[in-house]
Amino acid sequence: MIASSPLINKKKQMKKHIYPLIAGIILLTSACKKDWLDAKSDSSTIVPQTLEDMKLLLNNSILNTNYTAIGEASSNDIFVSNSVFSSLPLLDRNIYSWQPEIFVGTTQVLQWNNCYNQIFISNVVLEGLEKLKLNANRQSEWNNTRGQALFHRAKAFYDLHIVFSRPYNLQTAATDPGISIRLNSDINTKTVRSSVQEGYDQIKTDLKEAVNLLYPLPKIGTDPSKVAALALLARLSLSMGEFDDALTYSGESLSLFNTLIDYNSINSAAANSFTAFNQETSYYAIQALITTLVNANISPELINSYSANDLRKSVFFKLNSNGTYSFKGSYTGSILPFAGFSSNELYLIQAECYARKGNTVDAMKSLNTLLVKRFKTGTFIPLTAGSAEAALGIVLKERRKELVYRGMRWQDLRRLNLEPQFATDLKRVINGQTHILPANDSRYVFPIPNYIIDATGIAQNPR
Repeated sequence: MIASSPLINKKKQMKKHIYPLIAGIILLTSACKKDWLDAKSDSSTIVPQTLEDMKLLLNNSILNTNYTAIGEASSNDIFVSNSVFSSLPLLDRNIYSWQPEIFVGTTQVLQWNNCYNQIFISNVVLEGLEKLKLNANRQSEWNNTRGQALFHRAKAFYDLHIVFSRPYNLQTAATDPGISIRLNSDINTKTVRSSVQEGYDQIKTDLKEAVNLLYPLPKIGTDPSKVAALALLARLSLSMGEFDDALTYSGESLSLFNTLIDYNSINSAAANSFTAFNQETSYYAIQALITTLVNANISPELINSYSANDLRKSVFFKLNSNGTYSFKGSYTGSILPFAGFSSNELYLIQAECYARKGNTVDAMKSLNTLLVKRFKTGTFIPLTAGSAEAALGIVLKERRKELVYRGMRWQDLRRLNLEPQFATDLKRVINGQTHILPANDSRYVFPIPNYIIDATGIAQNPR
């Protein structure tokens, strides 16, 4: 089990001399200004000086919170009633109904700003570390700190791509517009959109270096580690269709940390089924809280996919008085959706990659290793498949049933839509009006906030 430490306690650990540094970056990167991030900061006047400064700068809740959740609110895992829809803020209604214009009248977009705040802080630390004169006996600390900054930057880049750029397609990635890949803290650097290929290559470069620098396991659950970096590499490789690499990275991550919760030990009657920093979590992070997700019900299609002895139905969901179900199974131990890494995702990546490589036996073995922990004791019958194709179909269904409210469904819709046999058209009926989101529609890419377009002149995503 990874050692736990609430985010509030992380802040309390900061020394007084670091407060002005943290406050300056937070306030300045949160302010509305006309530059690439809509976030001003003068790193020439606010500069960490010591290794302790660098470590404390990374010991900040900004780096573990407010990860993008707008994809989840757009997915087909959820629905809201007409009355709830009418009461939602305009932004939430636009996201839920797949409108061409999303951020109408919005002057701050948390999903964009927070990622670039994370990138900025990471770059400040990376630059500061290069300037340090370090004693050799602290080299491992320096390495781990650099590895953490690289991980945070890579995860922010990745989260931006899954919302603001097209899904990775080997045939078009070199020309598809991606995001702005900021590799320094200089706000005067001209803002340009890199290609999707360049962006994914940078994420991979950051993570490969991080793997060689980070401690194998974190000291506290909010710290990046080698386990988490390998997990993100596995997720990244899966999204790119690089299944050999995804299989390798998922296996390496599981070799370091592979604990699974036996859901028979979970109190399904509790308001929140899990606790934060539970024994299955290798890296703790949370998504932004979106009104839609708080008030949403779970798709009947998803609910009906759980069999009678599958504990996930009672552990993940609450049965409402009107017969609908709502989500209560976040690994954050609260209403906030989980955005970190846990062993269950790695087993599912491993199983999918085995299936795609034609290894039916190992695909089902990896999947059954997970599922036996999800069924009532003594009731689970190991799943079998007559072919690799059948195994893949089973794994993908279980992936949807397992990784609820983690942003994974949106990512999976985007990548699987590129395969005709898995392409899915989404449909919602809202107040009598039918809304359709066809597979591979341009609305699978969210618009860049208008205030960023106005300030930088970069091209907008077509919707």
